[in-house]
Amino acid sequence: MGRAVSNFLSTAGLAFLLAWTAAVAFADAAEPGVGASLHKVTLALYAWLALAGWCWIKGLRVQAAASARRQRELEAGLRGAERALGDKSKLLATASHEIRTQLNGILGIARLLSGSEQPGGRAAHAARIVRSGETLLTVLNDILDHARIEAGKMPYEVRPFDMREVVDDVVGLMAPLAAQKKISLCATLPPDLRANLCGDPTRLRQVLANLVANAVKFTGHGEVRVDVVPVRSDRDDVRLRFSVRDTGIGMDAQGLARVFEPFVQADASTLGRFGGSGLGLSIARQLVEGLGGRLEVESCVGLGTTFFFESSFKVVQACEAAARAPQCASAAPMPMGMHVLVVEDNPVNQLYAEAVLQQLGHQVTIASDGQQALSHWRSQAFDLILMDNHMPVMTGSASVRQIRQEERCTGRARTAVVSMSADAIASNDHRCADDGVDDVLCKPFTPEQLREKVGRWQRAQPAAVDAAGPNLRVVRGLVASA
Repeated sequence: MGRAVSNFLSTAGLAFLLAWTAAVAFADAAEPGVGASLHKVTLALYAWLALAGWCWIKGLRVQAAASARRQRELEAGLRGAERALGDKSKLLATASHEIRTQLNGILGIARLLSGSEQPGGRAAHAARIVRSGETLLTVLNDILDHARIEAGKMPYEVRPFDMREVVDDVVGLMAPLAAQKKISLCATLPPDLRANLCGDPTRLRQVLANLVANAVKFTGHGEVRVDVVPVRSDRDDVRLRFSVRDTGIGMDAQGLARVFEPFVQADASTLGRFGGSGLGLSIARQLVEGLGGRLEVESCVGLGTTFFFESSFKVVQACEAAARAPQCASAAPMPMGMHVLVVEDNPVNQLYAEAVLQQLGHQVTIASDGQQALSHWRSQAFDLILMDNHMPVMTGSASVRQIRQEERCTGRARTAVVSMSADAIASNDHRCADDGVDDVLCKPFTPEQLREKVGRWQRAQPAAVDAAGPNLRVVRGLVASA
């Protein structure tokens, strides 16, 4: 705007001076005396114009320099913000690894204690440690999920799954807490609901677990109900409406307006009574948006709350569904006596993994770093390697790469490697595949998850192990957040 005004004034001044010069020339021709005086005025005007032009050009240069300086400052600020974002991601990844590593040992030993005969109520105390640790893990997962969603790095997948299995998993997860509070927890699905749907069962399960956990937490009596209702169905896709209804404390209009804000609970007084990070519903809404829907809520104080959303799913063709059938054969008898190399630098996690594997009837060898793992692998045969990544001397990634290289050079049969990852970042799963890892087990893991993972590779034929490198199947603990 200022430059346009300056250009206009300069043009107008030049036009005025040209008109004035022409008028002086006519006057000098008519009356020479008058023309001489006007010539002096003209010279003064030219001098004024030259000065004004010089000031204008200098102003443009100053303005250009200021604009360039602002541009440099903005670029420097942008680079600083990008560095800060990178530092934040590194901090979260490092903090996640350290916290999960320690939690794996704490929860693992506590689970072993709670499942054994202990005098004086020690098993009950160990069970309390497990519950407290799982609550801490829930908060950690919420913070990491919130950070990944903010950064646009939350991974989604599309694969065949069974809708009934997803809903049953969520209800089964929350059933013990609902029974403890003496409230009813049930789910209803239409009897003709197609089982062979295609979508993201992991994120759908996470959303429903968030909503059901939130409903159970805020319900003191009555029931929590999960309903799945078809909205539209044809040959190629199905649109379903999911709702989670409770008879809990409910919310007023002010609470409804803030319920999806991060780190906020509808009523600040509920934080002390019910706990929670205040991130669960915010994460749930953003996950639902990633699934192509929108999470909504209806509530009345004292009567309860209903959260609901709609999402569409493709129908898997019969041949694709048949291709999935062999994956369901996990109930087959499990052979015993594998020789497992556990590579872990944390002594408590070594003890936990060794105890669980020995309970399953396996022989265990322990290595504290990647270099020791290589020495053991070179000197004897192993059926499976459980490999941590962040270790002194040599990392797990470097060790696996060296193992794969020696296998290629010597023709030695491929040894299955399962990464015991505490990073919990999806991009790290792809890096594991690039390093030659066959599978990933995220810390902290339960004895059941370790048993399932080891059993999967225990049943695998050598040919299946050879082909499994890039096809990671990640096992993560399902921990509901609210």
